[in-house]
Amino acid sequence: MEVLKFKQRSSADKPVRVRPARVYVNGARRRDLKVRTWEVLPAPQFGRVELVWHRAGARTSSLAGNSGLLPPIGSHVRLRCPLGPSGGEFIGVVSEHGVELGPDGEQLTAEVRHILTVLTDAPVTGRWQMADGGVVHVGSGRVHFNANSRMLAGKAPAFVGGRTAPIFDTADGNGRRWTVADALAYLLAIGVRNDVYAPTLAELWQLAGGIDAGSVNVTSMTIGEALLAVAGRAGLELRASRHGLGLVFYRPGWHGRRRSIRLQAEGSAFSPAGSNLWQGRVIIKPRPARPGVLALGEHKQYESTFTLSPGWDASLQTSRWRDFVRGEVDNWPKVADIYRKWVLNEHGLYSGSPWNAPRYDFSQINSSDFKLDVARKLLPCLSTDVFGQSLGVVIEIKGISSQWRRWTGPAWIHDDECGIYLGGEGLPADYFRAAVEDSAEVRVTATVAADARLSVEAPGDFGGPREVADYSSQAAWRKVHHGSVLIGQDGTGTPAERDDTQMLWSLALRRHETLTSAVQAEIDLGWIDTSCHVGDVIERVDGRALELSSAPGATAYVRSVKHNFGPSQTTHLEVSG
Repeated sequence: MEVLKFKQRSSADKPVRVRPARVYVNGARRRDLKVRTWEVLPAPQFGRVELVWHRAGARTSSLAGNSGLLPPIGSHVRLRCPLGPSGGEFIGVVSEHGVELGPDGEQLTAEVRHILTVLTDAPVTGRWQMADGGVVHVGSGRVHFNANSRMLAGKAPAFVGGRTAPIFDTADGNGRRWTVADALAYLLAIGVRNDVYAPTLAELWQLAGGIDAGSVNVTSMTIGEALLAVAGRAGLELRASRHGLGLVFYRPGWHGRRRSIRLQAEGSAFSPAGSNLWQGRVIIKPRPARPGVLALGEHKQYESTFTLSPGWDASLQTSRWRDFVRGEVDNWPKVADIYRKWVLNEHGLYSGSPWNAPRYDFSQINSSDFKLDVARKLLPCLSTDVFGQSLGVVIEIKGISSQWRRWTGPAWIHDDECGIYLGGEGLPADYFRAAVEDSAEVRVTATVAADARLSVEAPGDFGGPREVADYSSQAAWRKVHHGSVLIGQDGTGTPAERDDTQMLWSLALRRHETLTSAVQAEIDLGWIDTSCHVGDVIERVDGRALELSSAPGATAYVRSVKHNFGPSQTTHLEVSG
């Protein structure tokens, strides 16, 4: 084990003081309450604040019987930092009163727990599941993800607790295995209030990449503990949002705000711009067990040809061509979509009136890689021309001639769903005639990203932890599906297919070999910096060429923050990685 200690000897004698944080109790400003310490912690604690009652000129010799000067237990407290938007805020509930005796007399104190600690403290009880085609709650049911064939996830998400999430399907053989994203979405839906921001099911899939949750029994755990237990299966951790009321899942050391720690060379004249480290200690020691590594690549991509459906209100159609010429009509915004907007309806939003379009099921391309009925985006083709350039998104129309041909006019690709818009002042006559007769067809050939990501796992020592490494910027998997009409077409070159599985294996094994040591550090900044937050990453100590990274792309990260608003006026960071 190697221990490095730092001390800033050339720093100023007096602390750099900041304006005290403003304290609001149940919405009212309390100038007699001062913040002594403010801690930012990971889940399930999230944070803690210690308040001190202080009033200039007040007698402090006998305050023990005056606990009424403090806000009552259960009062809501909000702290606002004078540093503005970058300073963060704290929302909590008074949980404890105290009296301290010291040389200056008695002090009344109040401990405030983060509101998320309170909101996620309820136990996981009962189970939401499918029964007789509906959603029911079984009060005595245990919540054990992937325990057996009767404890799997339903194939379609349900609406529970104001959120969309998979629920249990106890019919033997009907369900699918729970992924980390599915299980997190379920726990958020059953245990977290709607006014708390939390990632959606689609966002969780983007983050967790379809990682199997394994067998996890969260029965009787608190919601916070259950969220941590499931998130850990994907190498994720949980913290509170910097502002407002929200939950944030992140991959420690990979996702986070970069923070600069600076220490000037010995003998330099102190400069606040050159040094913010007052003192610190860095410990580098071997790991007791080498962890396994789950390496994640990019979301898998498939090129295919998709037949689109009309995305307009058919009741507004007419057979007059000039009614849909942009420069000829006064109510263009009302009729702009008619005969021009075509959608895949992969999310099902156009299944109802007035569109009544069929929903496209991506599982017909690959049922293992496409799990969610969510909006996607049409990406450029993997198919190329003879010069190796992508053909882009290829749009084809079929009019009266019943022959597919390329659309040669302007067109727009929707950025929030799989859909297109045919531009131009007017529409081609044969296409317009077919559209009026409801016989026009439009298809696109494009690439679509799946829910699943390319992934490999290098096993670790028996009983050891598992680390998740994100290599999405380096490793990809892209394939032209047999449903693409561009396969073997004249004028096309070699498609830009990729399968970086072997490269990802190499990255995972290399990462596995480097995980022989761990870094732990305690850093005290020379002043209070309330912009520091759990999950921030620290790559090095600038000015001393001390690297805290154990491997490229993975850095040490902040595990806890403590702001001392007392005489020292410092911020204490605990860092590991």
